[in-house]
Amino acid sequence: MKKAARWSLSAAALLAAPWACSDFEERQIVVDLRMLAVAAEPPEVLLPVALNFDLSAPVEDAAQTVARDGLYRFTEAPPPVTLRALVADPRDPTRPVTFRATACLAGGFVGCGAQSGAAGQGDESATPRETAALVVEVAPETQAPLDQVQVTFTPTLEQLSRWLAEDPYKGFGSLYVQVDLVVVAADGTADRAAKIVAYTPPLFVLGGDQPPPPQRVANRNPALTGLRFDDEVRTLEQGAPPLVAGRKVGVHPVFDPADALEQYTLQNFPTGNPPTLGYTAMTEKLSFEFYSEAGRFGRAGSATRTPAGEVKDFGSAYTPPPGEASEDTLYIVVRDERGGASWSTWRTASTPP
Repeated sequence: MKKAARWSLSAAALLAAPWACSDFEERQIVVDLRMLAVAAEPPEVLLPVALNFDLSAPVEDAAQTVARDGLYRFTEAPPPVTLRALVADPRDPTRPVTFRATACLAGGFVGCGAQSGAAGQGDESATPRETAALVVEVAPETQAPLDQVQVTFTPTLEQLSRWLAEDPYKGFGSLYVQVDLVVVAADGTADRAAKIVAYTPPLFVLGGDQPPPPQRVANRNPALTGLRFDDEVRTLEQGAPPLVAGRKVGVHPVFDPADALEQYTLQNFPTGNPPTLGYTAMTEKLSFEFYSEAGRFGRAGSATRTPAGEVKDFGSAYTPPPGEASEDTLYIVVRDERGGASWSTWRTASTPP
């Protein structure tokens, strides 16, 4: 079953931390080239469609058509989508990197091309794609500073239609296209991330006596308004408060619930015999990732909701490096369940205890 949630994946290396207690550092400590997140703007595109069957046709004939050709076809070319990457490299943040990007149908693995597939769509049983599957170059090898790794993705209507035909789900709910991004440092160190972009029809198939759902609205990237350091709320413009070396402080993401916890509807996967469709009303769940270059976060990630229910404490304890005065860079990434993502970067300064 196709899942609603999707995210970018990034390979993480385990390297020795200069003050870690174990032989390997936690993944939330960044010591060399890392692509920590990729954000698409917009993360979801609503596109007009035409149905592949006649509404006046007998149910059996319509079902056969949908099984063969899918429920719909796109009728317009999509607008551009800009993908921006959060790339960090504490070894030399000023040196440029080389990056390239390709696009393909999301299918279960990281990487576009023969014998690979997509990230984050979650069919663990997905099989490697055929070599005939459509792979599109989004950006040739390009050199840019770390903070300017971005590409513009503008598939044609023909390309989207090809991916829709390749999709084993025939675009059920949405057509998920992966943009695969590879970043390489001057010394050959590389990292890869795969970002899912959703192309969605503005329609729902109702189930039983369900009333029509609210008008479908494209997903927006979630955003933080600041961080709470223990009991002190700071905006990004204010920056982090002064910290004490080696002294733990609670770091808690701050956001506007009315803006970030969006209400949306999700098309149900067919169930039962005969199969029935319908939709489910959902409230967005946010997840957070915590990274640092020198200090240590107590936990790498958290979320506003778990299977057990709502979570009130979704922060993480941060400990600056012990000893002398030091500086650090913190990266706080926020994601939603539908491919939205953003981040904020915080510089910290610690004084001796």
